Amino acid sequence: MRNLIVISAVLSPFFLLGQTGFSSKDTLQFASDSSYSRDIIRVGKELVFATSKNGVIALNEKKEETRQLIPGSPSGEFRSVISDGKTVYGMVSGDHGEVWRTKGKDHLLVSKQAGMFFDDMARTDHSFVVLGDPVNNEFVLYRIDLTINKVASIEGPQSIGDEACYAASGTTVLTSGTTIIFISGGSSAVRYHRSDDNGKTWTSTELPMQVGEGCGPFSIHFINEKDGMIVGGCYAKPNEPATALYTNDGGLTWHTTTTAGYRSCVTGNENVQFTCGTTGIEISTDKGKTWQPFDKGNFCALLLEKRYLYATTNKGYCIRYKLR
Repeated sequence: MRNLIVISAVLSPFFLLGQTGFSSKDTLQFASDSSYSRDIIRVGKELVFATSKNGVIALNEKKEETRQLIPGSPSGEFRSVISDGKTVYGMVSGDHGEVWRTKGKDHLLVSKQAGMFFDDMARTDHSFVVLGDPVNNEFVLYRIDLTINKVASIEGPQSIGDEACYAASGTTVLTSGTTIIFISGGSSAVRYHRSDDNGKTWTSTELPMQVGEGCGPFSIHFINEKDGMIVGGCYAKPNEPATALYTNDGGLTWHTTTTAGYRSCVTGNENVQFTCGTTGIEISTDKGKTWQPFDKGNFCALLLEKRYLYATTNKGYCIRYKLR
């Protein structure tokens, strides 16, 4: 739905949650204006940001340098970024969907008709999937073969009413092999969609989350094949407690829990999970069954590594937490 870097140490008393919390946090600046980033990944020694105004930006933490990998697009904001280790791919959400790449003869890999809004990308093995809002009541999906850069259309499930996806943090679609999973919401339906045969057949399941304009699931993450989490809420009501979901059977059934407010991103591993939104970051140590406060602030996207959590915020900043 619709090149300056400054690193300053901000020491803060760690938030004690048993043995999990942070001992310090640093402020990283990847842009010198009011840009924000809705997706962040690591490529080698650099952090890579999909930004709202400056295209795709790489940040080298040790050298304290930034460089522009893909320039900004007049079609809209970059909302998702992925990489195969050699080439970085950036997705534009806006007037018409675009996917750009840093290497190759044609840097503009995908450019579709006016009115097509791309929401997210997800990579698996030698290909990746691009997800877009429905056109003629069918969700838009493409699979791009990284070996030959061939773009193939995938038949998506039918949408209901104004049902669409949220390009909130690059975590709306997941893919593994021939399996594709994505979530959608709105005032007509809130659903979980899954195909295990590369889009030939789909199963779409209603989710027990609030239905409404700007409401529903904004982010999905699976720790393993069985344990997964969905967060969201209503974007226009960020301070109201929001329903979140967790599964321990691979998405066959979803159980409800609560976050303190609207949440746009969720990530985690077997030991610890994090979710963020416009009112802060929350932490879970039971695979999303319960959430506790971690830090306050306005956050868009998360990247969890072994010792650090990265959380993007506004005005060109990313917060780096050193985890206990």
